Amino acid sequence: MNGPATVLVLTNAPAPYVQDLADAVRSGGNRCALIARHDPREIGRDWIVTGPDIVVTSSEPRDFVTVLGHLVGDHRAHLILTGGYASFADTLRRALTAAAPTASVHFWGEQLRGGPRKPALRRRCWFGAPGLDGILAIGSRAARSYRTVVRDSLPVHVFPYTAASGLGVPHEPGAEPTIGFAGRLLPYKGVDALLEGISSLPAAKRPTLEIAGTGPDQPRLVHLSRALGVAGRVEWLGSLSGDALARRRRRWWAQAVPSRAIEGWGVVVNEALNSGVPVLASDLVNSAVDLLRDPRAGVVVPTARLDSGHGWARAIESMCDRSALDERSRAARAVGEAFAPSQAARWLVQLLWDRPSHPRSFVEETWELLGTSRATRS
Repeated sequence: MNGPATVLVLTNAPAPYVQDLADAVRSGGNRCALIARHDPREIGRDWIVTGPDIVVTSSEPRDFVTVLGHLVGDHRAHLILTGGYASFADTLRRALTAAAPTASVHFWGEQLRGGPRKPALRRRCWFGAPGLDGILAIGSRAARSYRTVVRDSLPVHVFPYTAASGLGVPHEPGAEPTIGFAGRLLPYKGVDALLEGISSLPAAKRPTLEIAGTGPDQPRLVHLSRALGVAGRVEWLGSLSGDALARRRRRWWAQAVPSRAIEGWGVVVNEALNSGVPVLASDLVNSAVDLLRDPRAGVVVPTARLDSGHGWARAIESMCDRSALDERSRAARAVGEAFAPSQAARWLVQLLWDRPSHPRSFVEETWELLGTSRATRS
């Protein structure tokens, strides 16, 4: 590396995991500033915005002026664009960054979805226009989706979200097997599959299921738990703060992420592994496909078994073996630490300095360092 880097992240709203990465970049002696178009509360998020290097513009004209102000002067920043690419404000940001004398410009985004022809054409134009030095795809699956819309000469790197939450928190599992879920209670989240899976186990082998979160699907799920005869094994924790969730999670034997739909990355997997908590996840969870390659750290349940109570029962039962819990916890934490923001920041800064023309993958390179088989790769 040639020296300290200046990294400027243009984002929609400063999510906690983006702030974690920015903090890690700064801790390495580099400068990292975030310019956000919205306060998280403006878009229905309860994230807390903190830090002197975070600017929330809250208006398109102010956003234009703020970004322009960061791009002029005698410093040459490495720019990372995140968020959308279809609005007028996105187009303005893209034009500014393409015209400015920047050190590099990368787009950092989640897996692209299919859609109507007009948005798809706009997307091809946005990514095909000059000014981008590379794509930072959030996960291996996301990289494949970007490869279809960018020119062959543009490198598509794999650089997923990371999270600091849970790092350094000791795993102190409860005396009895407990499986946890954290998230909004919506039909596609798959909590009903967990209830059916627990009901398929013999009564003496059923773990406690702790559900952290609220949402419109809760009444149906409560009714289902009663109908399946497992209401006594379910605890509804309601909405928890980040700190309260971290304290509760440390008691879980495993965390379940049974999503029935692809939803970007899925940072809850990072947070569980950071705490030494193994993970059960559907193979529609992109983070699980990339992070759960060591079977001791977690189990990926194939899509074909998502609606099978017996399929989830087998996965849940595998996490209720007390004799294997310590080894699973150590393996989970090892993965969490390897994919921590500090590791990601070092990798990113080196990539920005090197500007390789060939694609690189933080995921693959980290697993090579961990020395773990990649046989479960999707």
